[in-house]
Amino acid sequence: MKKLLFLLLILSNSLMSQNRPDWEYDFQQPISTDFPDKLPYYNDYLPLQNTYYELNITLNNVRKLVKDQLKMNFKENAPSGVGFQYEVYTNPTHRSGLKVKYNTFVVYGLDVVKSIEINGDFADVAKLFIYMYNTDFSTNETPVNQATKHYKQDYAVFTVLASGKASVSITNTKYKNNTEAFLNDFEVGKEKFKNGLTAAKSMESKNEMEAELEAKKRKAQFTTDSIARKKSDKLTIIEFQKQEVAKPKTTINVYYFTKSSNKLQFKNQPSDELVQLINEKVSDYKKGKYSAYVTTTSILDKKTYEIKINQNQ
Repeated sequence: MKKLLFLLLILSNSLMSQNRPDWEYDFQQPISTDFPDKLPYYNDYLPLQNTYYELNITLNNVRKLVKDQLKMNFKENAPSGVGFQYEVYTNPTHRSGLKVKYNTFVVYGLDVVKSIEINGDFADVAKLFIYMYNTDFSTNETPVNQATKHYKQDYAVFTVLASGKASVSITNTKYKNNTEAFLNDFEVGKEKFKNGLTAAKSMESKNEMEAELEAKKRKAQFTTDSIARKKSDKLTIIEFQKQEVAKPKTTINVYYFTKSSNKLQFKNQPSDELVQLINEKVSDYKKGKYSAYVTTTSILDKKTYEIKINQNQ
């Protein structure tokens, strides 16, 4: 009896673990063939693969499309059960309702869409088919019998019924009804994702520890350096002042003058040293009016000059 209870307890725990995600679940990373790709934030209908996608995402996305484009309202208390979920939409015009049936299976306690069946008035079903997959024919171009559309792994078949109504059947080209194959592939992708998260967390933890250790080292070094700086502040200031004084300083001045014979007459008088240098520069120039552009570079008590002469009109 004790052995039986023990086995039942193990089985119960195993079933419970399978009824909820064993990874950090994020509603923007739904169970799907695209897992673990993240969905963008969206308010309007977002073209997505509908089959082998988490029901919550597909159902609400189609609701947006029906509400915005068909102007139909969701009817409460639509029938549902194990392996299926109905959505029924109505319109104040009293035309026939639009019925959407999601055939589902369970993955980690969450419903996933296996296939979809849509039935209703021709105009409603055709419009839904066009907008759902951006199909390139209009509701005025009635297909003779059928129209098909591939989108990722979805295969949608639009059929015109003899009653004047229409239907759309959406299946998956890769998995069809083989949910076990999907579960196997999802398990492989999920474990790879989990291992990647574990490795990333381990690296993040390691980086945090290294950053904390480095911060402690920097703090200790800063304390040591502060003591040393206090002892040498005076010398540092003196050295800084010396460096500032020793930095080259450049000034530019323009001197206007007139040359007559061997004499220069300045409007703004330069230093005697510059007068001599300018005189030497224009010794072989003819008489006239000139301007001397003088760039003076001073380093401590030493000065150097760059002189450019322009003749004025």
